[in-house]
Amino acid sequence: MVAEDTKAEGEVEIPGDVALLPFEEKARLIVELRRQGKSYREIQRALKVSPRDVKRALKLEVHRDEIEELKSKVSRLEDKLLSLEKSLKELRNFKKEFSELKLWLELGLNRRFRKDLKSEHCVHMLDGFCERYAWKEPYEGWSMKKTKKGYVLNVDKHRWMCALCPSFMSRRSMDRLKETDRLIEETIRVLEAIPARR
Repeated sequence: MVAEDTKAEGEVEIPGDVALLPFEEKARLIVELRRQGKSYREIQRALKVSPRDVKRALKLEVHRDEIEELKSKVSRLEDKLLSLEKSLKELRNFKKEFSELKLWLELGLNRRFRKDLKSEHCVHMLDGFCERYAWKEPYEGWSMKKTKKGYVLNVDKHRWMCALCPSFMSRRSMDRLKETDRLIEETIRVLEAIPARR
């Protein structure tokens, strides 16, 4: 005896040979009927299944939904992880470049501040303080002292400020400039002393 296929608008189509369907197909129909608001008893009658089969099919669907949601979350996390790995690689490269730059700056600074190389000290440095720039008020967290010009910075304690200073000039460079100026002035005097030829 084959039941007629009956389907109202919006209802699930139930085949006549429902008893011969595999459980996976019955489970799909159970879930669809439940979503339409059918009771467990109505589903059992329509599909000729036991209450245990209805419960099992609905539980499987819940797990399927959870699995799909977990798959989606894992996929999003994998995308974020790839993005983070890329950012981490960029940070490692930056750190390497920064470390190299920092090493060069530290070498230059160590040379500028060595006690035995006074010729490398800046002409604006006096007793470890930069006399080139002065501030009206001291800045919190900075080692400064009051002078007639204002507050001056202790560059012995804040060496990075000295490294970035556009006015830095070593005493040796200043001595060379003075020597060059002296030679130019002497040359001008000698040239002026020579009588002009007519």
